Amino acid sequence: MAESLAPPFDQRVAHQMTSISSLLVAPGQHRAYDIILEEVNAFVDLFDFAYAARAYRVWTAITDLVSAPGGPGSDELCELVAREAATDWLVVDVCSRESIDAYFDRWAVRTGLTNEN
Repeated sequence: MAESLAPPFDQRVAHQMTSISSLLVAPGQHRAYDIILEEVNAFVDLFDFAYAARAYRVWTAITDLVSAPGGPGSDELCELVAREAATDWLVVDVCSRESIDAYFDRWAVRTGLTNEN
């Protein structure tokens, strides 16, 4: 059997994705932009593991809907897209690399990112 060249998967990445997603879909007055900014840096410590960099890029691309120069500057769009990404993540089978790959492939397209780990 050939050895996989993919970086190892660490459940902490899935846990952090689930944590952010749960906060984003929870009822309340919390701004999606603020939630993402408060939580996204946890992925930096996990960059050696599969999906951590992709997760970081997806969430920061979503915050760019508010803060990127030349971007739409739209809190409403950020809220909508963040909650869609969160809801989508919460149905991912975190034990299946195929399911996780499919999630990040979809959101790479949705956010205009490349398809890299």
